[in-house]
Amino acid sequence: MKVPKLELLGHWTIPIKAAIKKGNTCLITRFHPHASSLFFPNAASDFTNESIDLCDVFNKGSNDFYDRLMEQRSLQQKITVLEEFLIQRLIMNRKSHHQLKLVEDLCNHVYDESNPFNIQNLSARYGFSERYIQKLFNSWVGITPQKFFAVQRFNKSLELIRSSAESLTSIAFECGYYDQAHFIKEFKSYTGLTPTQVKML
Repeated sequence: MKVPKLELLGHWTIPIKAAIKKGNTCLITRFHPHASSLFFPNAASDFTNESIDLCDVFNKGSNDFYDRLMEQRSLQQKITVLEEFLIQRLIMNRKSHHQLKLVEDLCNHVYDESNPFNIQNLSARYGFSERYIQKLFNSWVGITPQKFFAVQRFNKSLELIRSSAESLTSIAFECGYYDQAHFIKEFKSYTGLTPTQVKML
């Protein structure tokens, strides 16, 4: 697909293939799962599985930012301009830091969870309703806590496939999948490839 000059990507939970033409440079900022909402006015769920033109979010401010970015000659100068833009957005978009800390704690708990995800346990641990936790995740992270757990489990399995000599069956059980069929189905839903195909790359 043709992408805008300033592209905003949310969480992707479906396979996507990205390519860049030889001779082009791509400058990417990656946010913690819960932190992107500090910089943008929309709920994070508005960007899930979407490629958004930043100009549609910030209008004229995005064009000015892009012009300044392209005027810089070195990569370090471009990074400085990018940092200034993000700090400015952070100041302007004063969201609840109390909520941010809570969402960060929830994300860390889900990330560290080795057992199958259970939102009832998360609700009981933090003293908030399941509905409120779901709402927080949709607003700040862009996906449900169940989906966030599945993404973290997939990321762990991908890392092990690339770095470990363990069998795929062992990796599946280590990452908390019910069985190898479950592992293959979920892995393919994110990559379009089976674990075996990725291991052979």
